[in-house]
Parts: sequence; structure tokens; C-alpha cells
Amino acid sequence: MLVLLVSSQVAYEGFLGDPIGGGVRYSFYYDSLSLAFRGGVGIGGFLSYLNLPVMGDVVLNVPVREEIKVYMGGGVLTGFRFFGGFDAGIGLRVLLGSEFTATDKLGLGFEFAPLVVKSFSGKAHPGVAFGIRAVYYPEGRHEGGENVTLTGTGDEMESAKSTGTDQRGRKDVSRGNGKSIKTRSSESQKGTTSRQPIDEAAADREYKLGLQAYASGDLQKAKLHFQAALRYNPNHEKARMALEKVKRQLGER
Repeated sequence: MLVLLVSSQVAYEGFLGDPIGGGVRYSFYYDSLSLAFRGGVGIGGFLSYLNLPVMGDVVLNVPVREEIKVYMGGGVLTGFRFFGGFDAGIGLRVLLGSEFTATDKLGLGFEFAPLVVKSFSGKAHPGVAFGIRAVYYPEGRHEGGENVTLTGTGDEMESAKSTGTDQRGRKDVSRGNGKSIKTRSSESQKGTTSRQPIDEAAADREYKLGLQAYASGDLQKAKLHFQAALRYNPNHEKARMALEKVKRQLGER
């Protein structure tokens, strides 16, 4: 199946099964959900009836675990059949599938799509399309409307956000260390007036607290933790990249 999708992010798809093809898509994101519009062309017809189908679909993706999401949707198809006599028709299909995150730019999954095609001669022909699907995201996967493209940092922030429910159960993560975020921020600000030695352990601790705050949806607190991490260690690359990401989400430069 060749798919052409349109959304806030373009992705390229390949499909190995009945039919065989590849394509592009574009998706709209709301929190962890995404709605994709796709269209495409394939070659097949063993069970899907049309040997050269052209398809257009609408697909809703729903995450079920950190690395797995399922999707459902529907679409239309049209095309030609050459084997067993020339024919052409138009039909409808229902989509069910899953996608596993292989890397931050590659997803693999399985798709099953019952369909029915009504030929131009007036006959209805039931069929099914199924196979393995691969999706390539050139800009990285989206998380809550943001591209997940930061090496290491993006994956960690995505992982933290996906486990946000667990983190929210702890509420104020700073209290576990006996210090409030304001205290940490104040201590860090003092470090700007008098140079302090690099404290990698403290920087890592602040960075992890920033991830937890990000997971709970508190971007301002996450920003303060990442800034504190950089004050403890100005060379903390993950904290710097995470801070840039949070600032973009807050609309800051």
C-alpha cells in the first residue's frame, strides 16, 4: 500500500503484504493522540481484489503503552483489476492496526483492513488488505505536538511524559529531597555571582527533577530545574537541550 498522509508532520510509509506499496502522510496531534490523513497507491489483489488500488484514509492513533500504539479508521479506494478479466471499481474499507516504536524515527506494525469493492459492472466484491507496515518520521516522532528529535534528551523527555501519571502520583518531586524548587533556584542564582565548582551529581539530580516536572505538565518548574542543572554544570548538554525544548513550548526564545 502506498500512502500519502497530510498532518503537522510528514511521515513516509511502506507496506508489505496485499497490496505492496509505500508513501507519505501528514498528522495532527492532540496530547498523545494523533489524527492522520493518508492516501496512496499499491500493487496486489490476491485478497484485496483490486490489482492497482488508489486509497485515501483517515486514521486515529491511540497509545496503549510507552512504545506501542493502536490505530483505527476508515477510507475509500478505487482502481483497476487486470487478472481474471479487466475490471474497475470503487469501495470502502475499515482499518485496524498497531505500531511499535523501533527508534525515534522509525515505527513498525501490522495492519488489517476488511473492504468491499463495487465494480463498475454493478457487482460487489468483498476482500481484505493486510500486512506489515513501516513508518519513517524524518523529523522524529511527535509528543504532545512537539517533534521528538533530541538525541537522548528527546527520548528521555518523551519517556518521562509518557509516565506522567506515575510522576503525578508523587506530586511535588522536589520535596523528596528536602528542598523546594524556590530554594534550589535561589541557591543556583547565588552561584551566578560567585563561581562555583562543577557539581555533576547535583546537575544530574536537577535534570532528572526537570524531567519529572515536565512529565507532570509543569513546564515552569521543569524550566527552573533545567536552569539549575546548567548552573551546577554549564556543560550539561542534555539539560541545555531540554531547556531549549521547554522554552519553545512556553513560547520563549
